[in-house]
Amino acid sequence: MFYDSLADLLHLLSEKLQRDANADLARQRFKLGGHLKECSLHLERASHEIQQAWQICEPHVPLEYQRVTSQNAPASQQ
Repeated sequence: MFYDSLADLLHLLSEKLQRDANADLARQRFKLGGHLKECSLHLERASHEIQQAWQICEPHVPLEYQRVTSQNAPASQQ
């Protein structure tokens, strides 16, 4: 798994935990909701940092291993 995929996974996990935190806080489960919210914030920060690492590594990854995006897609795929 390359860092771009890991960044996506961490971001999605962060969003999931944020939704869970909001639901628990709404049910007055303050301790659980607070911990989930804090975890969500840390995961979002981790996602951002690993995305920065990917931007450093990406130029060195062979094209055949990179995901096709609008920025690196051949003209025939756009």
